[in-house]
Amino acid sequence: MTNGNADYDALQMRVQRRMTRGLSYTVAYTWSKAQGDFLDHLSAGGGAIGNAPGSAYAMDKDYGLLAFDIPQRLVTSFIYELPFGEGRKFNPDGVVGAIARDWSVNGILTLSAGRPFTVTTTDQAQTGPGRIARANCLGDPVPDGFNQTLDSWMDPAAFAPTTVRTYGDCPNNNVRGPGSKSMNLSIFRSIGLGAAKRAEFRFETFNIFNWVNYGFPSANISNLGTFGRITTSIGDQREIQLALKFYF
Repeated sequence: MTNGNADYDALQMRVQRRMTRGLSYTVAYTWSKAQGDFLDHLSAGGGAIGNAPGSAYAMDKDYGLLAFDIPQRLVTSFIYELPFGEGRKFNPDGVVGAIARDWSVNGILTLSAGRPFTVTTTDQAQTGPGRIARANCLGDPVPDGFNQTLDSWMDPAAFAPTTVRTYGDCPNNNVRGPGSKSMNLSIFRSIGLGAAKRAEFRFETFNIFNWVNYGFPSANISNLGTFGRITTSIGDQREIQLALKFYF
């Protein structure tokens, strides 16, 4: 038998423009908070893993932000038909028309706040495998004036290891990792091949600006030499591909 509690609250907004004069777009924004005392493996997602409670007799001590909590997320997408081609504002002929007509551009921009993570320590309470040994909290992990860098993401003075046979008092996921951003863009041209057939040539880029998105810092206060340092990145570097599609 398993049990646990979780709460998710969100404000979701969307602005959409249907195709008008060759332009359509959607802007979606989510402001949310996900909290709970248990996260199963199936719902974790995003690189997060499930967890077992530190103590099955005091699960309220595990209540805090869930590993997939993203307080703010903005996603916008668009498609724009360039105004050159049959049925568009301009329909040039000759060489100019052969080159310029029937092109479109689309893109997706995603901006997300960082996911939270838990500051841990060497297990002194013999919690067993699958359980997180949380550190003790002494202060604000990111106090006013603290300069977050890749080498120092949170203040080590705000945490301390636990002592023998004690649980740490830090809540789950009490520090937030770096945010992420990505922009995908494609340019494509539709070429008619008869009444029911057409070809589409596509030039596609993923992470067009080659933004680097960073992973979580080392979060074990028992290892001060690496604590707070970010040494990993997530997501892919810029990718470019060409594609030719046939519709029939």
